[in-house]
Order: sequence, then C-alpha cells, then structure tokens
Amino acid sequence: MKIRTLLTNNDPTTRARIRSLLDGEPDIAVVGDCTSDECVSIIDEATLICAGAPMPHVGDVLPRITSGVAALIFTADSERYAVHAFEVGAADYVVEPFTDERFALALTRARTRLSGAQPSPSLSPTGVSDPSVRSRDSSGMVVFKSSGRVHLLHDTEIHWCEAVGNYVRIHADAGPYLVRSTLAHLEKQLHAARFVRVHRSTIVNVGVIRELRATNNGDYTMTLRDNTALTLSRGYRDAFERVIGHLL
Repeated sequence: MKIRTLLTNNDPTTRARIRSLLDGEPDIAVVGDCTSDECVSIIDEATLICAGAPMPHVGDVLPRITSGVAALIFTADSERYAVHAFEVGAADYVVEPFTDERFALALTRARTRLSGAQPSPSLSPTGVSDPSVRSRDSSGMVVFKSSGRVHLLHDTEIHWCEAVGNYVRIHADAGPYLVRSTLAHLEKQLHAARFVRVHRSTIVNVGVIRELRATNNGDYTMTLRDNTALTLSRGYRDAFERVIGHLL
C-alpha cells in the first residue's frame, strides 16, 4: 500500500522541489500539493504530511501524529521552529537549502514512524526540565541549543559527552557543541542501550569504543575510534558491563 502524502507549503519553489523528490519514490502517492490554507480540505486523507513551518493547521492532525497513524516532515528556511516541530511530534525537520540525500533521510524517518517500529509520543514543553536539551523521540533524536542555534542530531552521531562546569560538551560527527545543561539531564535524553556513564564527568557511545586496557588501579583506559583516550572508572564498571553484555 502506498503512503498517501500531502505536500503543503506556501512557497511554490519549495513545493516544486519536494514534489520532484517525492515523484521518484515508488511507495509515495501524492494526494495533495497546495498552500497551507488549501490543505484543510484534504489533510485527513494523508498519512504523510510534508509541510512548511510553521503549519497553521497542525492541530488538525496532531492526534494522528501522536498515535503513529500519520507522520509529519517540516521544512523551513531556518532552525527557528525546530523545537516546536518536535514538540508536536514531527518525524523530522529539514532546513533549506537541503540536499536530495537529506530529504531522503527525512522520508526514511517518516516511514519508520509509520511502520510502528518507533512509536513517538509528542513532547510536552513542561515535561522537559532543561529546555536546552530535548529528546526528540524514541528513535534517538536529540535537539539542543548551542551558540545561538538549534541543532538536530541522531544519537548515533554523538561519540561522547563531558561535563565542563555548568555546560556539557557534546563530541559528535560534525564536531563539538557546547550546551548549557547538566550531564545528568543529557544522559536521560540518550538511548540507554547505546550510551553509558563511564566517569562522573563522561558519557560514551559504546559503538565508538575501539579497545579497553586495564590499569594498575582498577580503572580502564578506553580508546575510541578517533583515538580519543578516556577513563572507565571502576565505580562505573558494573553499569558499563551491563550495557556491553560482557564482563571485563
């Protein structure tokens, strides 16, 4: 069965670009290509909605988004509406200009949402104690503010995180980000099967660890794939062993 898709955006150039990308997807059937005001009459016919942010009529589809019956991809010319987009349960938020590959990734995330493999409840602004870092959904996306911008990362892009005073430095594929938050709060946003506290000031993605070497004091020296050296303190050894499923 094809995914009934509504394309709604007030910018005709953006609509044309996205339409050309959707036309190349064999499992996509476009049921509407219209402005935001025109979408009201057909919004209930779609299970995937590609909308320009902000979407005035997002409330009309919220119950279906939060229940997993529909998926929403936002596109926008800046990060300004990103936090709001994920608060209403968007599958992705794509900043223009974007590549074909970036939009293809957004479609993959929407398909995953619609398949039911990653149910995603809506995020409530009052349900997150620290607004600088927000878990996007159960698929492992994290949204955070750094240097005046809103950044969107899948947690597989994150290598490790360290506490730096009142901040956390997130080391990721695209480089380090300094976020005003606590390590304890960030830890709650990360996938527990991938990330583990290895020191009171360090969290590591176990998928980027290359090797461990025991030291004379009961700690371990941990080497990551990029040759970063970190310490696995003996006080965190039990938790680490539970995550990797192996005794050291």
